[in-house]
Amino acid sequence: MPTNFSLSGELPNLPLINETAFAYQVGLGFTIPLSNTIKLDARYRYFATDVTVYNAF
Repeated sequence: MPTNFSLSGELPNLPLINETAFAYQVGLGFTIPLSNTIKLDARYRYFATDVTVYNAF
């Protein structure tokens, strides 16, 4: 069953949405040498955003 999708005409008028985000991250880590050629590495990263949405509705 073939399906054909086509768009005709113009796109609908959508409301303007302004979006602002503040992002931050904090990381830490450490390395433990197990031998001259092998190291054990552990890391952690925390990432967060604070999004504020202003809606035009």
